[in-house]
Amino acid sequence: MDPRFKKINDLLIDYSMGMFSSRIELTEKLDEIDSFISGINMLGEELKTTTISRNYFNNIFHSVSDLIIVLNEKGIIENVNRSAVEKLNIPSSQLIGLKIDQLVESGEKPLFQFIRASLEQNTATPGEHQKKSASVYESGCETELKFRTSADAVIPLACSATYLLREGSEKPNYLLTLRDLTRQKEIEHLVIRTINDTQEKERTRVAKDLHDSLGQQLSAVKFYLGSLQKSDEPVLRKSNEALTAMMTELRNICFNLMPKTLEQFGLIEAVHELCRKTEFKGLFEFNIRTEKSFPSLNKSLEIAIFRIIQEFISNAIKHGKATKIKILFNHDLKKGKVKIELKENGKGFDIELANSSAGMGLRNVRSRVQSYNGEVKISSAEDKGTAYEILIPMQKNLHSK
Repeated sequence: MDPRFKKINDLLIDYSMGMFSSRIELTEKLDEIDSFISGINMLGEELKTTTISRNYFNNIFHSVSDLIIVLNEKGIIENVNRSAVEKLNIPSSQLIGLKIDQLVESGEKPLFQFIRASLEQNTATPGEHQKKSASVYESGCETELKFRTSADAVIPLACSATYLLREGSEKPNYLLTLRDLTRQKEIEHLVIRTINDTQEKERTRVAKDLHDSLGQQLSAVKFYLGSLQKSDEPVLRKSNEALTAMMTELRNICFNLMPKTLEQFGLIEAVHELCRKTEFKGLFEFNIRTEKSFPSLNKSLEIAIFRIIQEFISNAIKHGKATKIKILFNHDLKKGKVKIELKENGKGFDIELANSSAGMGLRNVRSRVQSYNGEVKISSAEDKGTAYEILIPMQKNLHSK
């Protein structure tokens, strides 16, 4: 047997082990066997080039900080990079084969359906781009959403998507690039809390100035008028009544700016006082319940929650025409969150229309809650009232003793 056949066999074994630089020297015969050897040597060169390209791509794929996920035409994960594995804390073997929507936080929009619809709307149909095989092209599709990790934590992500077309495939894959917004959100929340805290400090200062200066002066005038009232002059009597009304209104203004009860006794007592002031002439009925284990929160968070409740009550009475308002202070030990539920029996509103118009009231509520890493669920329907469910993590938000 020609010894070159053994060399060919050894060379193919080398190639199977990834040693693509191995070669067989041609003999002077230049016969059919040498021609076959030449073809195998060329195969080695091609395998070497392909491997270098693949390794180069894999190095880029796994070195970028963004999460990269490849989906098939059904929205099932086919490949992920190292960042996706690390950020989600889920092994690639468990990620591959999952539907992408299984990673999305419940309550979020169906992601794959949104991606497919956006790409179809913003790009030409995939069939027109078949000549761009194995290429990625523009999508114009980006959305913000939340993914859950294996530790049941939530990561905010900015997701952009493109088609990924492959040689000989009629149906496109989808390439998702997800940017971690955690740090950006933390900064945004810090800015919002700082703005709110500054506003509350200014409210406190104004309330104190009104009480200490104007309040005391009005009290002095009322005392002087009272001492002159022995003459029972109608003008003096009416002046005294007017001053009494002014002082009552001043106290209400100071309470709305910053209740002393909130500063001295905390959120629960301040809400009770707010409801007592609102519950006049038997027109409104309040039902306030507090679980005994409801924790004491830090002052800035208590103020934020008080403002939400204050606005909820105001809207329920002025716009919702409500007569009954329920307030429940609770906590969810399993999720490690405090829970505040607000319900009223007013006329309600179209929640989808309100969300699309992005009214200031709902935006303020959401921004206040989200600045403390919380979440708020707002539900309403015409003639069925309105309800808020607020969940805020207890960790970092508990009152420091």
